[in-house]
Amino acid sequence: RNRHERMCSLVPLVLCLFVWCYVAFSYVALYMWLDPWSLSGIAHIIVFHVLTVLLNYNYLKAVYVDPGRVPQHWRPAEWSDADAAQRKTAELDPAKLRSRNYDFTEVRFCRKCDAWKPPRCHHCSECERCTLKMDHHCPWINNCVGYFNHKYFLLFLTYILIESLYMMVVYMFCLVAVSEEMSTTVPTGWHSLQIIIIIFQFLTIIPTIIGCSCLYYYQLQMVFENITGIETFNRDLEERKMRKLGKVYQFPFDRGTSRNCNEVFGPKPQMWLCPTEPLGDGLSYKGFEMEGHFLSST
Repeated sequence: RNRHERMCSLVPLVLCLFVWCYVAFSYVALYMWLDPWSLSGIAHIIVFHVLTVLLNYNYLKAVYVDPGRVPQHWRPAEWSDADAAQRKTAELDPAKLRSRNYDFTEVRFCRKCDAWKPPRCHHCSECERCTLKMDHHCPWINNCVGYFNHKYFLLFLTYILIESLYMMVVYMFCLVAVSEEMSTTVPTGWHSLQIIIIIFQFLTIIPTIIGCSCLYYYQLQMVFENITGIETFNRDLEERKMRKLGKVYQFPFDRGTSRNCNEVFGPKPQMWLCPTEPLGDGLSYKGFEMEGHFLSST
C-alpha cells in the first residue's frame, strides 16, 4: 500500500487523537497548572515532549516502514531450476493441500503470489502480498506488523503506555488543584473548562491504557517465545497432536528469552528502547542455517 492509501484509514483518526491529547495537556497541565518557567515546569515540558516525539516517531515508522517483502524470484540459493520445479509440483499436490502436518521451518509456495516464501513468511489478504515474519495486519497502522517494523510497533505501544500513565498522574494532581481552588474562590468559566477537558482526557486515556496494555502483554509474551500471532495458531495445533502421542512439542525458533528478545529489539539491551532497525534480512534467522529447505539449530 502506498502512503496515500495508508492515510485513507484509521491513521488520520489516531493522529487527530494525538493532537487532541497534546493540545489539551499543554493547556491544562503545562500552562494552567504548572509554571512553565519554574524548574518543575521545565522538567515536565521536557519529559512530555520527549515522550511525545518518541511515541509519534515510532508510530509513523510502524505505519510507513515496509514490514518486509520477499525479493522477486527468491528461492534458496542451493536450489536448481529442476529442484524448484519439482518442489512446486509437490507443493501444489492436492494430497499435500489436505495434509494437516505443518512444518514451521519449511520453505513454502504461495499460490496467490505464485512465488516461494521463506519460513515465517505469510500472505496478507489486506496487503495482497507476502510479508516476512508476519505477526498480524493492524488496522491502527493500516500496515502489516512484520520483520522490519515489529520493533517500531512494540516501541509505539511502550511509549503510548508510558505517556498515558504519566498524563493520568499529572491530570489527577491538576484535578485536585482545580477543585481546591474552586473551593476557596469563586468558580469561573476557566475552572469549568479545565474540568471538562480533564474529564474528556480521562475518557480518551483510560480506554487507551486498557486496550494497549492487553495488546502489549500479548505481544511481549510472543517476543519472549520468538513466535508470531499467526504462528501461535499452528503451534497450538502441533502441541495438541504431540500430546496425543505422549510427546512434548518444541517450537523450532524458541531459543530462550534473552536471545528471543535480542532478535526483535537488537543485541544491545541498552538500545532496546531506541528506534533502531532490525539486523538481518528477514529471510533467515540468527542461530539457524539453511539445509535444503529446512532450518536447523546451530
